[in-house]
Amino acid sequence: MSHYTYQVFETVAEELNFARAAERLNLTPSAVSHAIAKLEAEFGFPLFIRNRSGVVLTTNGSDLLPYIREHLQADDRLRQEVDQINGLAKGALTIGAFESVTIHWFPTIIREFRRQYPGISVELIQENSAVLPARIKSRKVNLALISHMEKEPFPYPTTPLYRDRVICITPAGYTPPHRTYMTLEDIRSFPILMPPIQDDVDINWFLKRNGLTPCPDFRIASDHTLFALISQGLGISLFAELIARGCPHNVRAYPVFPPAYRIVSLYASHPLSPAGKKMLNAIRNFLKRDEWRDNCLM
Repeated sequence: MSHYTYQVFETVAEELNFARAAERLNLTPSAVSHAIAKLEAEFGFPLFIRNRSGVVLTTNGSDLLPYIREHLQADDRLRQEVDQINGLAKGALTIGAFESVTIHWFPTIIREFRRQYPGISVELIQENSAVLPARIKSRKVNLALISHMEKEPFPYPTTPLYRDRVICITPAGYTPPHRTYMTLEDIRSFPILMPPIQDDVDINWFLKRNGLTPCPDFRIASDHTLFALISQGLGISLFAELIARGCPHNVRAYPVFPPAYRIVSLYASHPLSPAGKKMLNAIRNFLKRDEWRDNCLM
């Protein structure tokens, strides 16, 4: 069984359609069908069930998919190590990250990384932090930047990168009793406007831990919509500072007291490929800049 055949299997499993998989692989649908039939014959059982819209994985096919991905990534790491020995920087890297990091960090990181390592292709996937560990385990991404509250038990082995302060966003004309920060009691005196729990699991964990209840009058999925509502005096909200960075609305930001932080961490498949190690160094170098250094944990 060849790398090529495994790659065809993985692509069909992602697309669930032979024609779309063939387009991605620059093959004909018949070539894709032939590769899958050959693999099924070698394994001795079907991997896909055909239907009108395409295909679905069989139970056996679904069970094998993580192992196929592991084989492909191990093969890719081997090729990258060989290139490394030969003085070449080649490979492919898929990164997962949540929204505020993809907005404020990765445009610069990826631009400079591609300039330094033009032979390494980089794919960036934006996902919620709650989803990204599963993407690592299924080997759909090689490394991910995820977040969790500083005092929250976290079940995955991660490398802490950055400490992101929790802030309270208020209308621009409001000054808290303590002038420079918001206490939990100050926060309780306002309607708390928050996105759905699945959109910001970190802050919702903070709210629950401190007995704070979001206002049920608004069901808002957009941060910018929340900022607009706050600017009109309809309530306040809690954010990690990185999320509120560059907010264009007429609001003010105050740190929460007692201080609270979420941690931005690296979670990666192991061992990291040479390309993954280079990306980790690129992230570290980015966070050592003056703009980010004070909250950098490395």
